Amino acid sequence: MRRCLLLSSIIILALLVLSVGVYAARIPGIVVLVDMSHGQNPGGLAEMLKVVPEAYWIVLVATEEDVGKLPEEVRELASEIRVGGFTDENLADVDMVIIGQPTKLPSDEEVEALAKWFHTHKGDYRIKALWVAADSDYPAQGSETAQEFANIVLEAIGSKLRIDYVSVEEYADGYFAEKTYRVLGKVDPPPELAFLGYGAEKVLFHGPGVVAAIGPDGSWVNPLATPLKNVYVIAHTVKGKIVEHQPKAPGAPGHIGIVYHPGDEGVFPLLAVEIMAENEIVIASGESPYSGYQGGITWQYKGYTLDGPRFFRNLVLWATQYMGELKEAKKLYDMMFTLGVMADKIEKVSAQIGKVSSELDKVKGDIGTLGGDVGKLKSDLESLKASLSDLKSSLDDAKSKVESLSKDLSGVKGTLGTLSSSVDALKADVSTLKSDVGTLKGLSGKVSDLESAINSVKNIVGGLGGTVNASIAIAIIALILAIVALVFAFRRK
Repeated sequence: MRRCLLLSSIIILALLVLSVGVYAARIPGIVVLVDMSHGQNPGGLAEMLKVVPEAYWIVLVATEEDVGKLPEEVRELASEIRVGGFTDENLADVDMVIIGQPTKLPSDEEVEALAKWFHTHKGDYRIKALWVAADSDYPAQGSETAQEFANIVLEAIGSKLRIDYVSVEEYADGYFAEKTYRVLGKVDPPPELAFLGYGAEKVLFHGPGVVAAIGPDGSWVNPLATPLKNVYVIAHTVKGKIVEHQPKAPGAPGHIGIVYHPGDEGVFPLLAVEIMAENEIVIASGESPYSGYQGGITWQYKGYTLDGPRFFRNLVLWATQYMGELKEAKKLYDMMFTLGVMADKIEKVSAQIGKVSSELDKVKGDIGTLGGDVGKLKSDLESLKASLSDLKSSLDDAKSKVESLSKDLSGVKGTLGTLSSSVDALKADVSTLKSDVGTLKGLSGKVSDLESAINSVKNIVGGLGGTVNASIAIAIIALILAIVALVFAFRRK
């Protein structure tokens, strides 16, 4: 009997050990917990579970009674349903938590449990991802609880991301579904996370809030306008406009927008992610993939075909690092990015080549012009050479003429000397002549006197005509003339 009891005890103990071992083992699929414990409605929940069938889906509710309120399809699709809100036990072995548009605030204990879970990495549970999906300040429940919940949790885990207390509407054609508050967000991730846009272009954000972030100085900023390290905007408006519904009047309950204000226009973040560490990923959005009026998981709305299911799957695969088909998509996008970078470089090089080619053409033109100038210069040089030759001949002729002229000048110089002597002699003769002229002037007087004497003699002769014969008279006249001649000769000497 004792042996039977001992054997039974050993068997029971072995079963207990085995059961504990089985429970402690890693759940095969990626473990994603969806919160339904804070007043959410189940709209879109079943579609979420279907989109990522390889996940181990845990649906969290507040009470046992809430389990029965879940749609039958959800209960069948869920891998497990846990009760009691966020606790260490309910968060055990979970890789990712999705909290969509809560209408009740979390308790302090729940916030502490979430922060502890998010920053605890041990065993096979190294990756932790948290998606906090909020709402606008015009929520169906009539309050801003969803934004408050999101900001409480985001602050607790140390994230930079926040949800501002405003609404945003869209005015770009093709990006709103009949009404401007039915925003069709543009999926537009940065190059580093381009694969999150794999197969996704537009996603429904029905009446969304706006994502903000904490800047380096602690102030709230638009992460599109003020990029922050490790913060990436994945979806945004195209031509958005900020509106504010609460508080409804000054002093009424509600929060004023912190970074966004009524009337602001532009591009506003609808969903952003933060990579806090290699194994800690945060997603914050102004609308939710499930719950609310119309979940973002929607694939068709008001005549628009959307990419909600694909986009949701991309986010879960990436956040859990399971990746799935995104591995190949990432390779493709990385290759496209590399090709884009190469294309940009090729374009720049091509532009530089074109510039260099243009400069070469200009240089060739300058060389051609220079060649013409050189030819002209050569011709000018030849002409100058000929001119110089002519000039040399002219100079030689001039030299010969100068030498001849020099000889002529020597002769002229001798002639001038002789002429100078002649002039000097002439000047002496002129002086003598001037003296002779004076003498002649005196002689003229003498002649006059002589004429008078001759006349007197003539008269005498005439008177002697009778007594003295003609020969004597002539002799007397000849004597007188001889005397006059002697006097003139003497004076000249």
